Amino acid sequence: MHDGGFPGLVPGLCTARLALTEDGRLGVTLDGQVVPARFCVAGSVADAGAEAVVARLEEGPVVLGILRPAREAEVVIDGNRLTLEATREIVLRCGQASLTLSADGSVTVLGTRILSRAGGANRLQGASVHLN
Repeated sequence: MHDGGFPGLVPGLCTARLALTEDGRLGVTLDGQVVPARFCVAGSVADAGAEAVVARLEEGPVVLGILRPAREAEVVIDGNRLTLEATREIVLRCGQASLTLSADGSVTVLGTRILSRAGGANRLQGASVHLN
């Protein structure tokens, strides 16, 4: 990590480590002290220790982003929709149940019992539909 600033680029913009404040909330370490911060991005106590891009404003620090290693998958939450994207496969798993979405367009639902319920029409559609 460099000195924490972006000299000559954006005054007041720096990097800082996320840490827990005395009351257990996520904050930032600035000038050797953990201080409360506002967040433009989702952050949780699990992010403590991560490096973040911070704007130092008169009203207090604002976390603009959390620096994370590059990954193949992406999660986007905009308040109205949750989008999970991956290049190869997404698997949701809980115990013996799983839902797998593959890049080739296949969807696999596995479980010891599967219930499909609809208030309106419940349709199965495909080039061919095989039952049992």
